[in-house]
Amino acid sequence: MGRLFTAQAVNLTLATDAGDFLLLTGIAGTRAKIHEIRVWQDGTTSLIMDGLRFSRGSGGSGGGSVTEHDRDGGETAAIVVTSLPTTDVISIDYELHMGWNLLQEALWLPTPDQQLWLNDGDDLGIGRILTSATAHVSVSVSVTWEEFGS
Repeated sequence: MGRLFTAQAVNLTLATDAGDFLLLTGIAGTRAKIHEIRVWQDGTTSLIMDGLRFSRGSGGSGGGSVTEHDRDGGETAAIVVTSLPTTDVISIDYELHMGWNLLQEALWLPTPDQQLWLNDGDDLGIGRILTSATAHVSVSVSVTWEEFGS
């Protein structure tokens, strides 16, 4: 069993493009498994979202600092989390089409067989699927992952 961490970014103002909400930057020698992702709105605007997009690979950089919290007590995460990265991860690995209204929280809680893995040194961009330009909106995002190695 690995070490469990959670990071949360609140009140992120999303632009009209489909950029990443969060960037998880991996390091050599560490693998990770994503356990849970939550996205919710910090307002009362009715806005339909097409789904969540997961981009795994390399190339993500920049963004605001996000604090990782050790769910097991006392450890420091090897993975670094930033919000609204200035450069998104390049490849799109997986799109979860769910069509939800941001007035209701989106919860991705995969079964063990469906959990996303970050391989040694991979980055993971978490964003939204966007089929048409969407107005600026303020959201919060939380991600929980388990680290192995390092």
